[in-house]
Amino acid sequence: MPSLDRRGRVLGVLLAIACDRAQTEAAPAAAPAETKAAPAETKAAIAEPSVPAKVEPAIVRAAEVITAASLKRVVEALASDALGGRKTPSGGLDAAAQIIVDEYKRIGVAAPEAASAYVQRFDCSGRGAGSSSNVVAVLRGSDPAVASQTVIVSAHYDHLGSTADDEGLGRAEPGDTIFNGANDDASGVAAMLGVAEALTKLPTPPRRTVVFLGFCGEELGMRGSKWWAEHPLVPLADTIAVVNLEMLGRPEKDRPARMWMTGKARTTMGDVMAKAAGEVGVELVDGGEVGAFMGKLFDKSDNWSFAQKGVVAHSISTGVIDDLYHSVDDETDALDFEPMAVIVRAIAVGTWRIADGADVPQWSADGRPAAN
Repeated sequence: MPSLDRRGRVLGVLLAIACDRAQTEAAPAAAPAETKAAPAETKAAIAEPSVPAKVEPAIVRAAEVITAASLKRVVEALASDALGGRKTPSGGLDAAAQIIVDEYKRIGVAAPEAASAYVQRFDCSGRGAGSSSNVVAVLRGSDPAVASQTVIVSAHYDHLGSTADDEGLGRAEPGDTIFNGANDDASGVAAMLGVAEALTKLPTPPRRTVVFLGFCGEELGMRGSKWWAEHPLVPLADTIAVVNLEMLGRPEKDRPARMWMTGKARTTMGDVMAKAAGEVGVELVDGGEVGAFMGKLFDKSDNWSFAQKGVVAHSISTGVIDDLYHSVDDETDALDFEPMAVIVRAIAVGTWRIADGADVPQWSADGRPAAN
């Protein structure tokens, strides 16, 4: 998200997902001979065991692959000093792209036909300074009737670089020169990869195709997502929803199982995601319920590039825009991975609901922005 000055460090605590399991009710002993026999319908009711609790959908079990350790591993790799802050363009950004490609291969999601090496290469800075990449993978839908429709799960993997090449977006501290961007947005990339891995663990993939997209150049004005919107490797006309992931690593201290969506009331997608999240103990609200500033960010992240093209698209975040935002102190050890894992599991469940459900998300009245 663009540089904006907000204070307040957020630390979260672990909230486990509760799953109630019903026990089978034993049939009562036979009545003594002298007791009056119960009517037939009553005896049938007595003999019937209690109704079992709702069986967990496969996605809830599949999402257990998303753990604090798995998320931390990816964030540590992307936010390492060795990558120099992932400025667009830079060798560190290309190294980050390769990390994502390697994760796609490990998880088992395919490269799209139009980008066999998983990358869409172009001048992502828009300044002729060199090429960078959007990084893309695809999980094919299982239902031929709707497999041509796509749901995009995205996050930007670039950041600000170092104090040597800062363009006034960051806040430096003495002795540290690298804007590591652990929360912004290595956390979003780790979450995107977690959702990808969860969906691949399903016995059957979602009915619709799911595309996973890591964007370059978000910090330079959403350059990567704008490029994709103009040069999509998967038809934009077939994209029914975009779930963009931003800054998920520092949930609210007193509400660790709450995440928020930008512009939630603009479409029906928020209601689907909120219902799915609630099934696993996570709350999804509009950003305005977390703070007035968070309620104004619908057009401040990569979802906006799609919304302007008419695609239902939102960003999901946690916590508040705090004093570590665009700071050299946004490092891995400032993230709280236990509650983050719970939230990312909920995002995986919600994404599956959209990709597998009968209904396509729709714009609300007056929710769709003017075309760009």
